[in-house]
Amino acid sequence: MEIAIPWSAIGGKQDVALIVWITGGGGSAVDSIPDDDSTIDNADEWNDSDTFTNLYLLQVN
Repeated sequence: MEIAIPWSAIGGKQDVALIVWITGGGGSAVDSIPDDDSTIDNADEWNDSDTFTNLYLLQVN
């Protein structure tokens, strides 16, 4: 899958922090790119909440 987002739609900034995650509907994230420890399986994985701390920093020159 390829998605195009106009640069002006994300503010045209020089640095952008990105993360992509997968979830099962309204549940919590079960995987992310880049990998983040908040998606580690636990007994309540589909209903817990996740706080992402590992983001990819895209520097645009």
